[in-house]
Amino acid sequence: MPIELSIEMRDGYLRFDLTGKRMVGEFAAEMLKIWTRIAKECEASGATRMLGVSHLTGPARLADVYESAAAGCAMLMSSRCRRVAFAILGGEDVLEQNRLGESMAALRGLDVRMFSSEPAALEWLLKDA
Repeated sequence: MPIELSIEMRDGYLRFDLTGKRMVGEFAAEMLKIWTRIAKECEASGATRMLGVSHLTGPARLADVYESAAAGCAMLMSSRCRRVAFAILGGEDVLEQNRLGESMAALRGLDVRMFSSEPAALEWLLKDA
């Protein structure tokens, strides 16, 4: 099952949901397509803040997470989006694995944080808005 993306503009931010299953060896390539769509939507909407909610299941290799994070950073740097909150709803192990993206984003000038719940992610995202 491929990863599905839904995007909607909310008051002050762009929100996207990811559903489906990570497939080892395919995750990074799928996420590159998704990051491309998200960056285009950020650019078109003028959004500078984004909330992502991941409902993904299945394993991902650290190399896939790294490639996905690198692609996401590159795509978002080409858009106006500079502050991103992620709610990773797959448990603490998945959340910790995705924290690699926070470090990569910081090195590239993006303000990205990972959370285990959507309310906490949204609170951080809209702080100082």
